[in-house]
Amino acid sequence: MSSFPSRQFEVWRSSLADSIAPISGVFSFEVIQTLMVAQTLQFLIENARCQLKGIGDVMHGFILGMHYADPGKPGPLLFWKQFKDAMELFSFDVDVLSDAIGQLELHTDINLTFARVTYLANIGSGPNLRFSSFRDFLLREASVSKLKSVKR
Repeated sequence: MSSFPSRQFEVWRSSLADSIAPISGVFSFEVIQTLMVAQTLQFLIENARCQLKGIGDVMHGFILGMHYADPGKPGPLLFWKQFKDAMELFSFDVDVLSDAIGQLELHTDINLTFARVTYLANIGSGPNLRFSSFRDFLLREASVSKLKSVKR
């Protein structure tokens, strides 16, 4: 299972989100490229181009998110999520993301490890405006200064 729920992480939030409602975008997971991760990301990208029926909300979120991934270069894992406003976005329970990752790990039979999760809002040109970020203290670069930590 992923290590996200049991680690300390820092939280960054943008005040730009206050001026946009509703907010649509993706949670972008910077996944460590271990065994079979690249193939799993490629599989999700390929399925994002298909019309899948009978999948649950969590897998639907991953499939919608991966629609924005680069098919030639699988990188981050993307999970689509819409919020009615900034208050709903910033009060979003990070445990929901942990549960979603757990479900994906179970379905794909791989372990996902990641250092950062960023919410990228879609402002008309695809999800690229960073509104929120959760960064793992244990896997972060040494040059990043410490922000407020939250123990989970």
